[in-house]
Order: sequence, then C-alpha cells, then structure tokens
Amino acid sequence: MENINWNILFLYTMLVFAFLLELHYLLKNVKAKSWNKAKGMVLSSETGLGGPSEGTLKAKVRYTYWVNGEELESNKIAYATLDTWFAIFKRLYIKVGETEVYYNPEKPTESVLVPGVRLFHVLDMCIILACGLYFQTIVS
Repeated sequence: MENINWNILFLYTMLVFAFLLELHYLLKNVKAKSWNKAKGMVLSSETGLGGPSEGTLKAKVRYTYWVNGEELESNKIAYATLDTWFAIFKRLYIKVGETEVYYNPEKPTESVLVPGVRLFHVLDMCIILACGLYFQTIVS
C-alpha cells in the first residue's frame, strides 16, 4: 500500500462532506419553495457576531407569522451552511415589516423567509470547490 497522506485525505473528506451538506441544504431550500405561504411580520433584522465564542458575522432575524389563526415565531432565514453570506446579502432579502413566510404544511413551526436556490448557495459551493482545487495544486 502506498504511503497515504492522512492530512490530505482528511481535508478532502471534509470538503466532500461540506459540499454534500450544502447540496442537502440547497435541496431542502428548493423544497421549501413549494411550502404554504403565510402573512408574516419581520420584527427585527440585524447583523452581528454569532455569539461570545463565535467570531463569525451572522444575520439575526426574528419574525412572526400566522397559520390557522395561531401566531408562530421563527428566526430561520433559509437553509444554508454559511451564515456569513446572509449577513452580507441580508439587505437584498430581508426588510423589517410585512413579509411572506413559507412554512411546512406538515409542521407549521418550520418556516423560512428565503426559499429556493439563492446566490449564497452558489457561493458556498464555489468556495468549497475552489478550496478543493487550491489544495489539489498544493498536493500536485
């Protein structure tokens, strides 16, 4: 058996995992496009650090929506892996005030504001692929 560089193997495994995870979220976000729609209200929309132990920029949104006369609350913007893209592009997608919320008819507490294929999905996948190509040039 050839000498295996375990660091490189681990790195490629993580890149494949990240790509598959983003693909999973992309497909979930596409499915959300066909969910029921409800009137909603964005109560707050801000950009800030994720938390005390996190150094990443995140978009923080809080909204309410009504399903069958019941008021529900959520903070889910969309399904994706890198919240930083939301923070950068949030102004394109989210405004405080009335909005349309997509909710899962089988589980109304599950909702998103931005369904379907979006720029942040494409950017996430491009970054993952670019990292793979970059590491391939280092290894070669």
